[in-house]
Amino acid sequence: MNRTEEDSANAPIFQLPFVALHERLMALLRSLDAEDWHRPTASARRNVKDIAAHLLDTAARRLALERDGYFAPTPPPHLASDRDLVAFIDTLNAAGEVGTKRWSPRLLIDVLDFVGRELILHLDSLDPFGRAIFSVAWAGESESASWFDVAREYTERWHHHEQIHEATGRPSTIQSREFYYPCLDAFLRGLPHALRDTLAPSGTIVEVVIDGEAGGSWFARREVDRWSLVNRAPSPAARVHLHQSEAWKLFTKRVTLEEAFARFPSLRLEGETRLCEAVVGLVAVMI
Repeated sequence: MNRTEEDSANAPIFQLPFVALHERLMALLRSLDAEDWHRPTASARRNVKDIAAHLLDTAARRLALERDGYFAPTPPPHLASDRDLVAFIDTLNAAGEVGTKRWSPRLLIDVLDFVGRELILHLDSLDPFGRAIFSVAWAGESESASWFDVAREYTERWHHHEQIHEATGRPSTIQSREFYYPCLDAFLRGLPHALRDTLAPSGTIVEVVIDGEAGGSWFARREVDRWSLVNRAPSPAARVHLHQSEAWKLFTKRVTLEEAFARFPSLRLEGETRLCEAVVGLVAVMI
């Protein structure tokens, strides 16, 4: 395995608890009653059953493409912009979810359990420092190392899992540090991209503080021509505080600063407003 010094510096230091997360999702789905499966979620057009179908579809698509080398007969359209990419992903997602509309919850759980475990085995087999099949576009990358794409996959499965907890009123079992910190750490790797259009003198520091058991502090520093993540830095010009119970919701929805204050009571800004506003605009999903 070839690991460059830069790769080693940028790679996360945690082990992603994919297996335990999957097992908790299966336990949650098996605990649902008939009404729960049709409850609306924060994912706009999706109910709980749609979320489960989405998790199955995305896992199956990845296995077919990356593990099995199978490409759909119809090639994807030309994608000239991020908007085109989002539209294409939405089309794929919608098509995958339609196919399971007539499935029973029991059948959906059984197939998701099998495919989910196959996905975990596949992801574990990848060279973390090799080139990912998918770049992490929401972090501004046109090419990503596999470890970052796998972390992105984890955030997808974590936040949809949490949406099911929220929609069904079940207490969350995945907001402990073991499960949630890796998700937050991956989300905040999009911080330089969120700040990309915000000019500041070289050396300017922005800090994001997530309060709670799974939280911590993340720092971005302005270099000559870009923003970069740093491990720790003194005297931030701007600091954004948010409780972990609301952080995942902010980073998976595009909202204005005014909307953020209305929807997330724990949000607190210190220092330069324009820098804080850029942080609030961080979106760590493709929407």
